[in-house]
Amino acid sequence: MLNLAPKRILLVEDNAGIHKEFYNAFEQKKKNDPLLDATKKMLFGKNRDASSSQETEDFALLHSAYRGREAVDMVRKAMLAEEAYSIVFMDVHMPHGWDVVETVKQLWQVDPDLQIVIFSAQLNYSWEKIAHQLQDSQNFILLKRPFDPQELRQLVTVMARKRELKEQVRYSLENVESLESAHHTQMEKITAELQHQATHDSLTGLPNRILLMDRIQQAMAQAKRYGMHVGVLLFDIDNFKQVNDSLGHNVGDQVLKEAARRLSKVVRESDTLARLSGDEFAAVFVCQPREDHFITIANNFMRQLSQPYQIKDHTIALTASIGISIYPTHGLDVITLLKNADAALYKAKEEKNTCVVYRGDYNKHILQRLNLAGTLAHAIERRELVLFYQPIMDLKTEKISCVEALLRWRHPTLGLLSPLEFLSVAEEAGLILPISNWALQKACTQAKSWVDKGIESVHISVNVANQQFKREDFVESVEKIIQVTQLDPSMLELELKESMLVGKTNEIMKKMNELKNMGIHLVIDDFGTGYASLNYLRQFPFEKVKIDRSVIQSMKDRPEDMAVLESIISLSKSMNLTVVAEGVETFGQLDFLRSQASDQVQGYIFHKPLDERLCLRLLERRSVGSFII
Repeated sequence: MLNLAPKRILLVEDNAGIHKEFYNAFEQKKKNDPLLDATKKMLFGKNRDASSSQETEDFALLHSAYRGREAVDMVRKAMLAEEAYSIVFMDVHMPHGWDVVETVKQLWQVDPDLQIVIFSAQLNYSWEKIAHQLQDSQNFILLKRPFDPQELRQLVTVMARKRELKEQVRYSLENVESLESAHHTQMEKITAELQHQATHDSLTGLPNRILLMDRIQQAMAQAKRYGMHVGVLLFDIDNFKQVNDSLGHNVGDQVLKEAARRLSKVVRESDTLARLSGDEFAAVFVCQPREDHFITIANNFMRQLSQPYQIKDHTIALTASIGISIYPTHGLDVITLLKNADAALYKAKEEKNTCVVYRGDYNKHILQRLNLAGTLAHAIERRELVLFYQPIMDLKTEKISCVEALLRWRHPTLGLLSPLEFLSVAEEAGLILPISNWALQKACTQAKSWVDKGIESVHISVNVANQQFKREDFVESVEKIIQVTQLDPSMLELELKESMLVGKTNEIMKKMNELKNMGIHLVIDDFGTGYASLNYLRQFPFEKVKIDRSVIQSMKDRPEDMAVLESIISLSKSMNLTVVAEGVETFGQLDFLRSQASDQVQGYIFHKPLDERLCLRLLERRSVGSFII
């Protein structure tokens, strides 16, 4: 019987960079990889002693070849030495000599059970076409680069196990001919199970990306035959990362399983629903050639996903964003359709809770955002980031009691950009933390300079980012900034969004109490947007409630929001909390807030955000005069 452990892998590729990419992927196995361990546990059984296996120390032995003939020679020598390779990875565009089909045929002449993975950054061959040329569809798959290292290791584990099991069955059949029928049935069952595992998501049981691409190809053939269209829908659950960060990955997994269950109820048997990765799902539909059919389907998906999730003791409200591409309008092959659906999804995620059909300029828009992220990475060192300051008025004294620090970016070619134009890019690029820390220190420095000029009773209010607040050293970092800038902590207000309060209550409470004990004032920002309940006002040590501008703006069109606003103000006042209304733009809004005894207001009715020079001039007057009636 051939020796197949640890897994022996041969990579046929003339690009040294790809060889390095594979070595790095398998080198990472020396670190803890829970998902791969779970896959192995499922394949090898609960009672297998993994600690005694050489696979724990040596996940795989990776050998390299650079030409097809060289690969065949290496496979032949390995067979003679009874150390057969489990898997051969090769580029669909083979180096000079044999093409990929001829190379595979030659390899299978030497070792018929060799598992083959054909990969490429751009798949110009369909799986069906290569299977037809090879007259085999069981021992190879197509894989698209770039690889996810974890998925690559899972794939190797599954395919190596498949090879090992086939060898075990063959060995048994050779020695016990009477068990031929039983082993044949067992082999078919194992092969079917492994095939299912290789093409389905382990968490939800839905098809994965590999099977999705095959289903899209089949749907395109059907649509072409009957004059139909194919809709490819990609969708993300909005703000899903907050669920994992706040409530843990176990709760997040339960949300994903429930989302898959809901979506499965609304797709037809002829349609395909898949989970691609994380919170990203996909669906494939064949419909009449009308765009509004696919929009109707997308809206149905969004309704299903927006229903509250009851997971353990948590009620979670989520929404979804969906991108749509349509065959043949937006592409004639699988890769193009997926790429364009992803571009539409990218556009939808800018607004969230919406669906977007692909348009030709969306890929250009993605490129612009990538360029923006590259420039933003150097914005701090180039001193392109600046703070503007918007006054907050006290309705009793008719004076400025506080100013909110608001981030702006003086882009070298695009001019002055607001946070709405670049913060989402910063989040995607992992730049939120350094930008937020810079803004907090800059605001404290500015406030101290105003105190030194004799402006001593105006607080500075700074927004805290979710990633910033979740860090274990957040309180220490704030304390360090206070020490460096020498600002009196009682002059600082930190604004926390409602979404930050969901999760580990004890840890959140500890941080907030430490900040309050330093003398810092805590403000709950954007209150009324639906993440938290009024009970949070009692639970956490806030001193101010900042009512979201959307509640203020909707009073005129939605009278029920006026009642909500009255309730928020009344409850806040009963708990001795200062009420701040932001986004006040009309005298009607101002009069209503006065009638409800709101303490402070902020908005364009008083002043737009100002740079530090104009803000200093305004603070020296301490009021906005004619606007207070």
